[in-house]
Amino acid sequence: MLLNIDSPEKFKKFEVTKKKEPVLMLYYADWCYFCQQFRPTWNNFVRTTHVNSAEVESSNLSLMNSSDHHVSSYPTLKLFVKDKVIVFEDDRSINNINKFIEKHVPKKNKTPSKPKTKPTSKTAPKPKPTKKNKTKK
Repeated sequence: MLLNIDSPEKFKKFEVTKKKEPVLMLYYADWCYFCQQFRPTWNNFVRTTHVNSAEVESSNLSLMNSSDHHVSSYPTLKLFVKDKVIVFEDDRSINNINKFIEKHVPKKNKTPSKPKTKPTSKTAPKPKPTKKNKTKK
């Protein structure tokens, strides 16, 4: 899911979503050369990810009245996981973004590991030899 935050209603929807599930947010400016270069990578990531994604253009930042949304350069990626905000600070490639997500987002439906048990390869005790009846001659 990609949420383009361009209204107060969409910002409220973002706030509700981020409390329930992780969201990766792109902060960008239409006039920014680096944002324009990053756009195809971002679009490809959004199409292939399982994580909720959101984006906000610089002119709409005023809708987001929170210090969590302060940015000093564009493009900026921030991951919202539970009560944490984690800034992405690596080269902006799909591979690096996916590694970032894997590192910080808990996996859904993780199969619980099987409890460790002691091996049961013990062999049954050998039967004791029986005494043969000795006959007298």
